Amino acid sequence: MAAMRVTYVLHTAVWGGAETYVARLIQELLGRMTPTVVAPRPVPERLLRALPSGVEVRTVDGVGRKGDLGALVRLVRTVRSTRPDLVHVNQSTPANNRYGLLAARLSGAPFLSTVHSPEPARSRPQKLLLPLLFRDVRTVITVSDETQELLVRTLRVPSARIRVVPNGVPLPDRPARRRTGGGQPVVAGSVGRLVREKGFDVLLDALDLVVRERPGVCLRIAGEGPQRATLEARAHDLPVSLVGEVTDTASFLDDLDVFCLSSRREGLPFALLEAMAMGVPCIATDVGQVRTALGAAVLVVPPEQPSALAQALRQLADAPSVRASLGEKGRALVENRYDVRLMAARTMELYEQAVTRATDGRREPERT
Repeated sequence: MAAMRVTYVLHTAVWGGAETYVARLIQELLGRMTPTVVAPRPVPERLLRALPSGVEVRTVDGVGRKGDLGALVRLVRTVRSTRPDLVHVNQSTPANNRYGLLAARLSGAPFLSTVHSPEPARSRPQKLLLPLLFRDVRTVITVSDETQELLVRTLRVPSARIRVVPNGVPLPDRPARRRTGGGQPVVAGSVGRLVREKGFDVLLDALDLVVRERPGVCLRIAGEGPQRATLEARAHDLPVSLVGEVTDTASFLDDLDVFCLSSRREGLPFALLEAMAMGVPCIATDVGQVRTALGAAVLVVPPEQPSALAQALRQLADAPSVRASLGEKGRALVENRYDVRLMAARTMELYEQAVTRATDGRREPERT
């Protein structure tokens, strides 16, 4: 039996959690399905490096430009040309990749969507259009209960069509090296695009509060984005390094004593799960699925409150044994619940169900 042909439709030319998700699915499911990626031009270099050798990537110009109907036509033609058994539309938020949903619907193949982050519709046109776009999506995957609730409440997606499949990450062979003090600086760090929703401005404000009372704590932030200049200005005179994009996230995490997620909005962030998988003790804001999914395996603080984040950072900086215990809890939780193989297996089941449902729907009743 030939492997299922799955076409993944992306909508941005940047590397982020949604693109990481697609790359990880393809890495795990290659062999059980034959993937093709359809993406805007230029395709992020990190995505190209993350995809297994031989995976076909087709590009479409203008997909991100609002109102470019020519881009929609090109996208439909490109998706159809891949002759998919299934189309998987990747959406950072419900409002993203609207052309992808339309192209999937017009492709004639069964399709499903993954919505990563619970951002509500912002404008009146979005509030009117999005329920119509999602009306024909038979399966919507979300990574958190919060996103599921948003889709049901604001876009009127029937709950029976939504499946929560938490993000998953590879489990490293060994945890990060553990430092127990000895006069060394305590290195905190974070990973993400330098955009407002990641809350790095809040993290810098928290560090400012910490170092006034507790010298010897420094911060490293990996990532690029439009807020770099603003963050560099705020970081002036603070022990902060904005190290840019890192190609080896594991090595970056290996040098940390504490990982900080300061986001204003998330689903179930890959960066946090990766740090936990490495055994790095984590502080995270109470966004998305963080509290309900990760519970006692991370220190949870309110979003946009530098003082609360600073208090948690001081607590871990002063207690190596607490850091060690928290890191062990995080790694064990990821191993049991958030292994990338679980995410891939659950997603493949949904692929098979979608294709079977479409095949059964096209099959004519037998004549007697």
